[in-house]
Amino acid sequence: MTLQVGIIFGGPSVEHEISILSAMQVLHTMENGPYKPIPIYISKQLDWYCDDALFDLDNYKDLKQLCAKMKPVQLIRQRQELMIVRKKKGLLKEYINIDVVLPVIHGNMGEDGCLQGLLSMYGVPFAGSETAAAAIGQDKWLMKQILEANGIAVLKWRGITVFQDTKQWQSCFDAIGYPCIIKPAKLGSSIGIQVASSYEEACQSLQTAFQYDTHVVVEPYLKQVREYNISILGDEEKQEASVVEEVMKNDEILSYHDKYEKGSKSKSMAGLNRIVPAELTDALREQMETMAKNAFVALRLSGVCRIDFLYDGKQLYINEVNTIPGSLAYYLWEESKVPFRHLIMRLIQIAVRRTRRKDAMITTYDTNILAGNHGGVKK
Repeated sequence: MTLQVGIIFGGPSVEHEISILSAMQVLHTMENGPYKPIPIYISKQLDWYCDDALFDLDNYKDLKQLCAKMKPVQLIRQRQELMIVRKKKGLLKEYINIDVVLPVIHGNMGEDGCLQGLLSMYGVPFAGSETAAAAIGQDKWLMKQILEANGIAVLKWRGITVFQDTKQWQSCFDAIGYPCIIKPAKLGSSIGIQVASSYEEACQSLQTAFQYDTHVVVEPYLKQVREYNISILGDEEKQEASVVEEVMKNDEILSYHDKYEKGSKSKSMAGLNRIVPAELTDALREQMETMAKNAFVALRLSGVCRIDFLYDGKQLYINEVNTIPGSLAYYLWEESKVPFRHLIMRLIQIAVRRTRRKDAMITTYDTNILAGNHGGVKK
């Protein structure tokens, strides 16, 4: 029997359109393959849809019009399976079973553990990191704390929250120095990130960042720095590293424009200006692979992720972790002799193996203490 794989994408985050691009790549790669892809689109208004119209990228040019043409669906658990319920004519309903879920959703309310928690409650196998790891991977603040605790190098940083008194801001900025980079803690795709060269600019940038998140990370801006990315595939038991890419940028930072608006939009992150494989010494590449795998295990990640590095010529730092990277980092794996279709198959296999392992564990006791006599309880 052919496995039906639900590809969940969209969502209410500012990375909604990037998720659509990534999902289109996955859906079309899976065509005529061993698994049947089922597109499951979450609108910005949090309505869920499942329709053949979702296969065509041109239909997303007008999101309101696309949603108006489709009927929302519901997800239910029935007979120990995840089912999509789609209304037909009159009182008729169509039930579509989902055997495995492949989340291709970026940012808040999707990559940050919310969706993973929901899927765990439904008891369906899903690719990628589990709830806690997804949440930590999305939160640069928590991620850096865990990496530091495990002896993995990150840039010097400070955290500022919207709840702090403004008098505390200056001590944080003084500790980092200028110029500095100000980042919303839980956003990706370089959204809301700014460089500040003075306290006044830093305060303005901080107010901008607070429009996206209540927690902000402040780091030194390194002018002479090279940016490298590597992808890790696997779980806590076994990890495999892709080739390394060097990312080229046009602005002070690798911006949203650099990542998605230059070149071919349909390629998403795959269209980024980069050197693959990066020109590295064997020692530096091995160090990067080791650090990336150590971070993968320390953060309890699973599936495929992309780990971004900064290199100042002397020290290598982990910049951030992407638990559901744009384009699923397939372009790095194709350079590593793993075709995109095989990458998707590996992700599904890892998801199924994890679910089987969890199903063998004790999660509840077959007893009911409420069936006994409990004196003193008022009726």
